[in-house]
Amino acid sequence: MDKERNVMMRFVTWKTAFWGLLIINLLTFLAIFLFLRSMSIDESELNRSELIRPTSGDVLLEVTSSKEQILQLIYSTDLESEQDFVIEFEGAYVKYQSSIRILGQDIGFTVYLEPVVAGNGDLLLNVRQVQLGFFDIPVSMILAGMGESTDFPEWVVVDSGNELLHVQITELDLGANYYLQFKEFDVQADNIKLELVAK
Repeated sequence: MDKERNVMMRFVTWKTAFWGLLIINLLTFLAIFLFLRSMSIDESELNRSELIRPTSGDVLLEVTSSKEQILQLIYSTDLESEQDFVIEFEGAYVKYQSSIRILGQDIGFTVYLEPVVAGNGDLLLNVRQVQLGFFDIPVSMILAGMGESTDFPEWVVVDSGNELLHVQITELDLGANYYLQFKEFDVQADNIKLELVAK
């Protein structure tokens, strides 16, 4: 009877081990299946790129800058130019200093510009005062000379008739899909904001 009981015990032990191993294998397979199922990409996720595509006029990026950072940008991008100039911020004005050639002599001049953001995001620099040496002179006279003698980028237009410099930042070539525009240009508050906008 002991022998029969021993055989029966082995059979039960083997049977229990078999079923236990089968259940562990099934649970492992089920866990792997559920894990892989949760990692699969949903169809609605694939079409999300169509939903977040910007439309024309959407602001994609807003950059806040300071007077000091703007000056660093101006001077770092103009390293190849042979034109000597100094730009400073004084009160609510942008102060531009350079020289103009008159009768074979270089004479220093200072232009005080009041920045205004145009409706389209360009920057209008209204000329408020021009000094040639120690003398105040008519604005249109110096602007005509600046337009001819100063090597501005093509997106900076000297408009002597309206006594302003038009910084057409919206015309900068940033590719077919984007353009820059000014949102604010407040010199006194040291708050200069630019936006990258979708075309």
